[in-house]
Amino acid sequence: MDFSLTIDQKLIQKEARSILSKECSKDIVKSLLKIEEGYSIELWKLITDLGWLGLGIPEKYGGNGDNILDLLVLLEEIGRVCLPVPFFSTLTGALALLEVGDENQKRELLPQVANGTKLLTLALDENEVMNDINYFETKAEFKTNEYLINGSKIFVENAHTADIIITAAKMVEQKANKEDIGLFAIDTKSENVEIEIVKSIREDKQCVVNYNNIKCPKKYLLGGSHLIKSEMMRLFDKIVVIKSAEMLGGAQRSFDLALDYAKKRKQFGSPIGAYQMIQSYFADMLIALESTRNMVYHAGWKISKNLSCAKEASMAKKWSDKLYKMVSSMAIQIHGAIGFSEDYELSLHWMRNKSSQFIPWNKDRLNQMIAQNIGL
Repeated sequence: MDFSLTIDQKLIQKEARSILSKECSKDIVKSLLKIEEGYSIELWKLITDLGWLGLGIPEKYGGNGDNILDLLVLLEEIGRVCLPVPFFSTLTGALALLEVGDENQKRELLPQVANGTKLLTLALDENEVMNDINYFETKAEFKTNEYLINGSKIFVENAHTADIIITAAKMVEQKANKEDIGLFAIDTKSENVEIEIVKSIREDKQCVVNYNNIKCPKKYLLGGSHLIKSEMMRLFDKIVVIKSAEMLGGAQRSFDLALDYAKKRKQFGSPIGAYQMIQSYFADMLIALESTRNMVYHAGWKISKNLSCAKEASMAKKWSDKLYKMVSSMAIQIHGAIGFSEDYELSLHWMRNKSSQFIPWNKDRLNQMIAQNIGL
C-alpha cells in the first residue's frame, strides 16, 4: 500500500504552505479574529484567485475537480495557520449542494462559490438536539409555491457574512415521514432572518440564526424533494472528514512548534529535548499524529471511491478531537508559561481545538455513530 502524496498533492501542499506562511501570520490571524467580519476581503480574494474553493467542485460547475483527497491536503495546510476566512463554512454549503442539489441549483450557485463571489454556510444544530436530525424543531411548511421556515439554529459559522444559509428543516406535509428533512437555500437578506454572533473562546464567528416565517421559494428546496436520513448521513460523513483534516493540520503545527522549541531551549546545559520526559511527550504525540492521519485519509479514500464510510469518518473525527486537544496541550506544557500567552501562536491552536470539538459532531454523537456501525 502506498500512502504517499501524489505529485499534484505535493504541489498543493507546497504552494499552500508557502503562501499561507507569508499571508497568514499569527498576528494577522489574531487581528482579523477581533473584527466583526472575521476576515479580510484581500485575503479571501487571494485564496479564491488561487482556485482553492474549486478543489471541492467539479469542473462543469466552475471548479477544478472534486477530488476529496486533494482537498484534505489543502485543509491540513489551512488548519496549520488557523486561516480566518469563511473557507470551511462555504465549503460545507457547497458539499450540500453537490450532494443533494438538482442540476439547475448547482449550475446557478456553484460557479459563484468557486470564484468566491457567493459565500455559503450550513445550518444544522439546534438547542437541546445537537447532532440529531430525528429531533429537529425547525420546520418547513408548504404554502402554495413556497415554504414557510420557522425555528432556530446554533453554531452556524460565518452566518453574518454569508449570502446563503443552507438550512436543514423538518418537512411538514402529509406525505412527509417523521424523519424527512429538507435542505433549503435561504438568502440571508430575506425578511425576518435574524443573525447574532455568539462570543466564543476562539473569537471565531459562530452564530445563532432565527427564522420567523421566512418565505423560501420552492425552487430553493435542494433537490426539489425531501431527504431521507441516509442521504443526510452521506453529507455528514464528508463534512466530518474535511473537519478532521483541518484539525490534523492544527495538531501537526502545534507539534512542529514544540519540536523546534525543544531543540533550542536549554536547561542545565542541554536542550530540553534531551530529557526523557520531554522525549516521551514527543513519542506519544507522533504516534497519535500518524495514526490519525491514516484514519483521516482512509476515510477520505473511501469517500473518493463512493464506499460507505460512516464508521471510518466518525472514528477519524473522534480521534482528531483527542489528537488536537492532546498535542496542543502537551506543546504548551513543553513551552511552559509562554506557550499559553496570547502573543504566542500555540494559544490559537489550543482555543481552536476547543471549538472544533463540537463541529460538526460532538463526542457523544460520534460514539453513537461508531457503536451503531458495529451493531450495537
